Amino acid sequence: MRRPGFGAAVALALLFHGLAFGAGELWMAWRERRDAAMDIDLARSSLLPPNPFRAEAAPPPPAKEWYVGARLRLAPRPAPPPKVP
Repeated sequence: MRRPGFGAAVALALLFHGLAFGAGELWMAWRERRDAAMDIDLARSSLLPPNPFRAEAAPPPPAKEWYVGARLRLAPRPAPPPKVP
């Protein structure tokens, strides 16, 4: 039986070590994902009754409405403000 040459032995060693490293990385990623805890905010849950002793924050101001014109047309220019003498 003929022994592999130096180049073939290096290639096989690199292949083996690459596969072992990849398998270890995949195993660690799998364990990290399996053990990850979900972060659930129960303060906004509809399943819990509201806490009567907690002060509610003021609702955020309404968002400004934007006018979007047609895709190929420009929106009309707004009228200039009236001049007060």
